[in-house]
Amino acid sequence: MVPFRITKHVEPLLTAAIFGSAGIVLCHIISYGIYNSNYAENAWQDPVWRNMSAALNVTQEVLIGHIVNNTWNPDDHLNNKHLDFDARGVARGILHYVMMVPVQYFWHLWLERMWPGRPHEHHSAKSIRGGGDEKSAMLEDEMIRTLVEKGKVKRPSLSIINTLIKWVLDITVGRIITSTLIVFVLRIDLDGGDVPRSEYLLYTVFNLVYSWLSARPLSSLLSMILVPAHRRILFIEAMDIVGTAFKCAFEVTVVPWLYGTEPAQLIMQRITATRWNEVVVQAAIKKAEGLYGGRERMYEEIGGRVGGEMEWQRDDTWARHDEF
Repeated sequence: MVPFRITKHVEPLLTAAIFGSAGIVLCHIISYGIYNSNYAENAWQDPVWRNMSAALNVTQEVLIGHIVNNTWNPDDHLNNKHLDFDARGVARGILHYVMMVPVQYFWHLWLERMWPGRPHEHHSAKSIRGGGDEKSAMLEDEMIRTLVEKGKVKRPSLSIINTLIKWVLDITVGRIITSTLIVFVLRIDLDGGDVPRSEYLLYTVFNLVYSWLSARPLSSLLSMILVPAHRRILFIEAMDIVGTAFKCAFEVTVVPWLYGTEPAQLIMQRITATRWNEVVVQAAIKKAEGLYGGRERMYEEIGGRVGGEMEWQRDDTWARHDEF
């Protein structure tokens, strides 16, 4: 009896793994094609954006050298080439997805059994079978669907409370479980190496927050309403493909326009100015250290010159004094 129960889940698991993996490849192809054909050429041509990106990407030492020599050119520090297709990233994504398929599959079955979307369906199915032995929610859904089509059973209304409970649990507890398991998968990832636990915790939190800002909450809610439990992960993956295409289309149409608006230009200019000011301060510190023969000697000289006007701390705040 046990092997029979296990084999009932093989077909939906294999279907989800195969089509979900194909969906991951398709998402990468969509992102790769749209980015290289439009986004890189259009959005990155704005001079203010290019100046900000270059200033944020280079080290302070490089910027200091440009300040001293007056040789700053953003084009020298930006990659204008097309991105290569990240085959390794695709393989990593498929590995993570396939390992998570059984967890997500049985998670949705458990949610449906605890809070059925249409509660009377389960009671009707048990009464029709003439017994209360436990069966898969997958077979119950198929049986009820057949009976509804034949008119023998009236389809009950959707339980809004149960649906909301399942949805909230899925986008909170479910995402935390998935993110935590992915953290363990990362330990045996293709890159290998030791990573601090704090980074794993940060990844879990980021993954949870990012999922709330994506199309995942909507796809999860729709799957709870429209799709049987054993097909939900496949439906969510299909929604991810649609979401990826929409996101890429948004980037290549709205983002270039957004960069050209006056508020965006002002924000990027301020970010660039802040970065340059930080570098100028560091350059002034290095120059002063050279003049005074070291940082300790510099602090002593500066502290003696300002006297009781302010209490100087042994940090870099002195470099913001008007005298410098």
